[in-house]
Amino acid sequence: MINGSMMEAHQGKATLEDVDLDTFLRFVQWLYHGYYDVGGLFSCASRTIRMSRNDDSAAVERSIFDNDSKLEKKISRAQYRVRKAKKDSSQPRRNNHHEEDYSEVFLGHARLYVFADKYDIDDLKALAREELHATLAVSTMYQPRTRDVVALLRYIYANTAETKSGVEDLRSLMTGYIGAEIETLIKDKDLEALMSEDASMLADIMGVVRSKFAAYNG
Repeated sequence: MINGSMMEAHQGKATLEDVDLDTFLRFVQWLYHGYYDVGGLFSCASRTIRMSRNDDSAAVERSIFDNDSKLEKKISRAQYRVRKAKKDSSQPRRNNHHEEDYSEVFLGHARLYVFADKYDIDDLKALAREELHATLAVSTMYQPRTRDVVALLRYIYANTAETKSGVEDLRSLMTGYIGAEIETLIKDKDLEALMSEDASMLADIMGVVRSKFAAYNG
């Protein structure tokens, strides 16, 4: 853009609209280092923080590692294309209590994905999706924290297009995640209201429900 024949090259600057400061700073970090950080997502001890299934308190509703259905396996055992190429790929920090608010962590990845999609930065787009996936995969779904996922769904469905067949995007990621956590998420009244407002989300979630029934009956 700056080095080509576009207007920005003649002006020596470019204006990026509809991007918040934090998202832009993560973009710059990725440009220079090939990775980015989202808030307090990573800690010094995070490399060894993938905990066992039984190390949480009795307040835990369930984790996506606790079910053996195909949907859960698809989420929890994904192979990453971009993250594994990073020499120093830290693992996301797993939440340990229902008072931990991860909404901005989730949204930080989603906003960067939307930014990369808008400006056709495919490598960053793939990385943001995989980082969000990795974070969701180690997250325990506490009932009081379903609102974090609902906020994420609201943002994704408001800022992304419908999933094309065979394409892995944020909507397909969330569809798989909802399938893994449907028993907990379905109790959230805000999710019920959101589905009534967004026909495409309702269709996607109904597809998840049908898949769950098919898996149970198969």
